[in-house]
Amino acid sequence: NQLFYKLKKGKYVMVLESIVKLDKKSTKPFDLFYVGLLFATVGVLLSLWTFKTNPSIILVFFTTMIGIPLIYKLLRSEEVNELNYKSEGDILRFHEKAVLMYFFLFLGITLAFFMWYYILPDNLSSQMFTVQNQTIHDLNKNTFNGKMVQIFGGFNLNTGNFLKQNYDTFLKIVSNNIRVLIFSLIFSLIFGVGALFILVWNGSVLAAAFSSFFNKYYMIYMVKDYSTIAATFMSFYQSTLRYLIHGLPELFSYLLAGFAGGILSAAIVNGDYKTEKFDKILYDFIVLVVIAIAILLISGLLEVYVTPNFFK
Repeated sequence: NQLFYKLKKGKYVMVLESIVKLDKKSTKPFDLFYVGLLFATVGVLLSLWTFKTNPSIILVFFTTMIGIPLIYKLLRSEEVNELNYKSEGDILRFHEKAVLMYFFLFLGITLAFFMWYYILPDNLSSQMFTVQNQTIHDLNKNTFNGKMVQIFGGFNLNTGNFLKQNYDTFLKIVSNNIRVLIFSLIFSLIFGVGALFILVWNGSVLAAAFSSFFNKYYMIYMVKDYSTIAATFMSFYQSTLRYLIHGLPELFSYLLAGFAGGILSAAIVNGDYKTEKFDKILYDFIVLVVIAIAILLISGLLEVYVTPNFFK
């Protein structure tokens, strides 16, 4: 226990929690990017050390466990602030810093997973992301019915089937994403810091998808006799373009829903639902969820009608 805990003011505190101290007033949102790098790296190393043969899910749980104290403090801080603030106007601006902290934490975790995917030997990296890769394969198969090449191969805008084919795809993508958002919401309500689990899981899946696309384009550019540096740069650029156009707003909506559920969960656990000010928290919760759904619909439109235009 001395490796992970130390006694501090009569309480057991995780060593990483002591190293990474979250003060919402003085901490800058981008600082959480480095925290995400650290937490995901520790999660990867611990999962390889303890469950080397099947670490893909374990790394998500380890990374989540490491970040629980940090996220709980953040959610509790936001819930207390909501009880004290007077205006019910610009909710996103009120939560702006906390949401950005979540966002940069997610980016740090995702980048760490992506880097370890390439640092580790091929056999270990494939084991590390086995479940994530299978999830991506199943999602593409169920969503596009095996027609990924057609969807991302470009359409003739003059054909009568364009709108119908894309609209059907849009409905499938949005319905799947809505299910993920509902899961994020319910999980964060039940577990409180369940939003962190969703954040880490999505980060690991995105890292695996990004890596797959990166490898594909890297091989293409190497065959075209690009230099290693040029092939790496162009592959990274193409992969980023492929996922950031619609991926960032989509993931942001999940984070927003999980964040809203986490705040409501913290309020219920701490008994604040018995107070008159609980209406403020419930109001914020509803508005944040509505905003998350709206962003999710926009990301679906971008994925179906904008992203494919870059990959014809």
